[in-house]
Amino acid sequence: MNKSENNENKVKNNQEETEATQEDRKPWRDRVIEQIMIIRDEGHFNMFDANGVQRRAYEKDLFELVTFIDANKSNYGKFIMTGDPELITE
Repeated sequence: MNKSENNENKVKNNQEETEATQEDRKPWRDRVIEQIMIIRDEGHFNMFDANGVQRRAYEKDLFELVTFIDANKSNYGKFIMTGDPELITE
């Protein structure tokens, strides 16, 4: 690997680390909502099937969503019906 390729790899690695850090800085509520949308966009589950959604979230490493459904199943259902982000609480 020449010096130019080495520098390009360092830049790429730094960009990936920055993106991961920015994802970690998102508010918890935003991450949960984003994860709900990921499952919804797959189109494989009735979103009211909380257990199925939770299982799929676990398979996709969407652990904030898994935790939210486990702790707040009622608010999860209300969020699916209303879309009110205030229902997403830690």
